[in-house]
Amino acid sequence: MNKTRIQGVFMKTLMTLLLLLTVIGTLSAERIVLFFDDFENGSGNWTFVNGAAVNKWHIGNATSFEGSNALYISNDNGVSNAYNVNSYSFVHAYTDILLPRHAGDIRVNFSFKGMGEYGFDVFDVYIVPEDFIPEASNGWETQYISSSYLIGEYICEQPEWTTYTLDGHEWIYTHEDTTYRFLFVWKNDNSIGVQPPAAIDNVEVSYVPRIANPPRNLTATADSYTINLTWDEPLPGSTETFVDYSIYRDGLYYDMWITTTSYTDIVDENRVYSYYVVANYEISMFNSIPSEPSNTVYISPNIPLIFNPPQNLIGNANGNVVTLSWEEPESGSSGDFVGYMVYKDEEPLIEESISELYFIDTVTENGTYIYKVLAIYENGESEPATVEVTVSDVSETDDNAIGFRTILHSNYPNPFNPETTISFSVAVESHVSIVIFNIRGQKARTLVNSNHSAGNHSVVWNGKDENGQDVGSGIYFYQMQTNDYVTTRKMVLMK
Repeated sequence: MNKTRIQGVFMKTLMTLLLLLTVIGTLSAERIVLFFDDFENGSGNWTFVNGAAVNKWHIGNATSFEGSNALYISNDNGVSNAYNVNSYSFVHAYTDILLPRHAGDIRVNFSFKGMGEYGFDVFDVYIVPEDFIPEASNGWETQYISSSYLIGEYICEQPEWTTYTLDGHEWIYTHEDTTYRFLFVWKNDNSIGVQPPAAIDNVEVSYVPRIANPPRNLTATADSYTINLTWDEPLPGSTETFVDYSIYRDGLYYDMWITTTSYTDIVDENRVYSYYVVANYEISMFNSIPSEPSNTVYISPNIPLIFNPPQNLIGNANGNVVTLSWEEPESGSSGDFVGYMVYKDEEPLIEESISELYFIDTVTENGTYIYKVLAIYENGESEPATVEVTVSDVSETDDNAIGFRTILHSNYPNPFNPETTISFSVAVESHVSIVIFNIRGQKARTLVNSNHSAGNHSVVWNGKDENGQDVGSGIYFYQMQTNDYVTTRKMVLMK
């Protein structure tokens, strides 16, 4: 092997080594200091809850590890680092620290000295939620603090300054930026104890960022009622153990415990849906943290639109009156129901949809008519329900002819505004009823409701309803009924 080749192999090996070191360095997140206080600037970072106890927290120069000041227990307002062994104390000093999202391996370092009586005159350290309000007492531990928040217990009997490191605390996990309260507690009973009490210096709080890589390359396809999602696994390099995925739809939590890189959603309406996926990582037996979301995808399904028609349409002819009736459509249509439209021989009989399950039409000639009724929906209309109706009893006598027979004549004028005259004849004395209906079959006005002698009669309608209020423009029907006669005709009010 020549010298040049040897140099090439060496350089290739060196580059591979450097790349490996780079990857290892990437996977090893550096510890970040969040908080440090050597107490040289006083008590600006700290809150004391000493209450009426004789032995109290104080920042001063009675003792220190480095520099001039420290945090310590004093029974004379900071002049000395001493305590009254015959007086109960349960006092607190705390500071609030913001832990960023995905902070892990929380570590608290501080220098400490202090004696006391082990188990009775001791210093404890807690990490509690921001909303925990410490309460001081000159009794013995009157306020309960959960042991799950305790990170250092029974710290005492240390005559010389030493450094304590309290770390781990896997129960502390931050899905989002979260403020925690770091709480120092001194407690002593009212009997024996060795001087001095607790003194603290150089408090440092640090963490290691948890790396939780997100899923990648989320894509979506639609097939009728289903939306299919697929994505790639997160990149390597996460500091925690991957557990599963969570699905978010339209920005809201939707499904969980997904262990594959695909998901099928069943949807029921044609609209735009949005999705993203989050990877979950275990940080302890009972806690996990989510990654940042994957990319967001937007997709619309292709659901077939269903517009069910009216059911069981029937039509009956009585003289020149055709009465249609039907039943509601079957359930399962797409979108909200609006109403029905009615057609005769392909021509609409109404201008706007109606909600009733019947319709009354009048004809002027004998013959066979084709009626259709369509169900109208918010997103479309159904196929028509169809029925043929044969009319054979329409009188061929001129409606305007005067004769002593029972008949309802055409109104005049028609169209009209604001009033029209309705003429009618009766063959023998009869009780006559003439009622006006709107296009929806609702009664607008009763014009006649009394006995009439044989002969020709007329009545004027002024376009008002029973309450004397003007009705709107449109198609109206007027129906005459006696003991043995009923006929309906159509008129148009045009304003």
